[in-house]
Amino acid sequence: MANPIWYHWSGLHPEQHFLQGVSHATSVQHLRQTLHQQNILLQAQRPLPSLRRPAIAVWLHLLQQWLSLTKSGFDQLRCWQHLRDKSRSQQLASACQQVCLGIQQGQSLHESMAQCSDVFPSWLLPWIKNAEASGQLALTLEHLIQSLQSKNERVRQRQQALRYPLTVLVVAALLMVFMLKFLVPKFANVYQGMDAQVPALTENLIRMSQVSWLIFGLVAGCGIVVGYLVTMLVRRLHHTTYQLPWLGKWLNQQVLYDDLVMIQFGMQSQIPLLTLCQQQAEQSTSPYWRSQWQRAFQQMQQGRSWHSCWQSTLAPDRVLIAIDIGEQSGQLCEQISIALADLKNDLMAFETQLSATVPALLLTVVSLLTLVILLAIYLPLFQLAGAIAV
Repeated sequence: MANPIWYHWSGLHPEQHFLQGVSHATSVQHLRQTLHQQNILLQAQRPLPSLRRPAIAVWLHLLQQWLSLTKSGFDQLRCWQHLRDKSRSQQLASACQQVCLGIQQGQSLHESMAQCSDVFPSWLLPWIKNAEASGQLALTLEHLIQSLQSKNERVRQRQQALRYPLTVLVVAALLMVFMLKFLVPKFANVYQGMDAQVPALTENLIRMSQVSWLIFGLVAGCGIVVGYLVTMLVRRLHHTTYQLPWLGKWLNQQVLYDDLVMIQFGMQSQIPLLTLCQQQAEQSTSPYWRSQWQRAFQQMQQGRSWHSCWQSTLAPDRVLIAIDIGEQSGQLCEQISIALADLKNDLMAFETQLSATVPALLLTVVSLLTLVILLAIYLPLFQLAGAIAV
């Protein structure tokens, strides 16, 4: 017997007219029979896609729907039934169904969601647990939505900023290949027919043009592999990477900004700072900052202040000053908001500078390479013309 999968279907009901939903079935015929028992005539169906790692936009959409249903007065069982019917993937539909079953069995929302920890992101479950404990689920969802919207917007802006440099890079690579494989061989045949003595630069260029397509492919593949390895190395060696000039400061502030946003939201939801530090020690995307949050959590348990715990970290001075003032004045949340505004301005200024510098640098490199190739092609002609003139 085939394993059941989730289908998104649309059909007609005698009283409710046009309906849509998501159902579990082993086949289309099984789905048709199940809907027929509910007096629904199946019109169209499609299996939900399988998404192992949903993007940020998927979780943002789910949280927005969840918040809307919660504010409309639906109980959590009806909320998750609706979320299941609006699911966009096999994994998410199964997880929503599991949450519904857990709620029906009397489990808490956090316990029901924890059974699907392989589907729900690790950063979501602690917030739901704290929201249930504080009774502020709607406020917590609003904060999470704001955080995801901010992160999604930064990702979108970064992708837009990189679109032009990547386009220039691809066009430049194609141009180089075209000149080496099609233009240079024609001039090489001309010079060979003339039995002309070519300079070393032109001779080396002709040899490069005689390289097979396989070698070009291998070089491109090696470049991709090296780029991937460098990216993975940068992600692992966060502490060393953060100390790099220019780029290191941006990488450091980017992670710290996301962490402090979650600290601010947690404080606005009346979650103790000690609990928030423990959460960030598990959820931060940077191994370096996870260790710093863990260290702060342990030292704050012994009675030390947050400011004193972080004095030896890579946190910017403005953040440390804001934390110090906030702890002394009892307005820590307000001071973190000020520090976040400064960090956001710095991040936006850097990304603006980066989007202007990278294209200019790539265009300069492409122009120089083109100049070298053209010079190598035409240099023998210039020499030949000078010899004829003499």
